[in-house]
Amino acid sequence: MDELAGHVSKRVIGEAIIVWMICFILAMGGQDGGFVLGYYLVASFLFWSCSLIYFRSRRYYWPSDLWVFRLGPFILFVLGIVGETLAEMLGYR
Repeated sequence: MDELAGHVSKRVIGEAIIVWMICFILAMGGQDGGFVLGYYLVASFLFWSCSLIYFRSRRYYWPSDLWVFRLGPFILFVLGIVGETLAEMLGYR
């Protein structure tokens, strides 16, 4: 984590963690049988793993890279809700 903090400011990492925790709490509160929560946990694991690899390999970032890192957990949460809604509409749930 220190290597990641050396490449990306601690403020950006803190903001991403706060957004992740808020979305995690919202995913836990869903009454969908755990679909969004399960999706969110798997997607979050992949998001944090790939972000770590990406930021460790880069020396320069575009501002959009940092915004995507901050808002990535929220985007994953919205994709989980959309996926669950589509599965329900199509009769898979």
